[in-house]
Amino acid sequence: MDEKQHEKSESIVTEDFAEYGKETDAVMEFVSSCNSFSELVDKLTIENIRLWHILDDTIALKKQLANKNINTEEKNEVLEKIAKKSFENIETVKRRSIFKKAIDEMFTFNVKKIMDGKNTNVCIENKSYGRTVNDGNIE
Repeated sequence: MDEKQHEKSESIVTEDFAEYGKETDAVMEFVSSCNSFSELVDKLTIENIRLWHILDDTIALKKQLANKNINTEEKNEVLEKIAKKSFENIETVKRRSIFKKAIDEMFTFNVKKIMDGKNTNVCIENKSYGRTVNDGNIE
């Protein structure tokens, strides 16, 4: 990431997301360290999956409340779990918002660079997970 892009990322983090408070400091620090558009998209995808699981869990818990045979103690336990899921939901939505805003800002920043005839950073990943067909060890 070039110096101007890093400064732009820090600006996004410190100004646009100040409303979220200190609970998202780690996420904001991470966003400012992302060096590619694709990395931000990967992180947004993870948050989307996390949110989907939270909402799925919440619906399952609400279905438990609909059971007519649920006793008061079980009902209170389920309500407590729903409250925790609600908090997780809020925190996940905040993180998603940060990543979405950072993606928008990085996209706009890179389009402007391209329109000005400048190069942009491209992250070419080359990862090797375990054996490959070329290893000769696969039957």
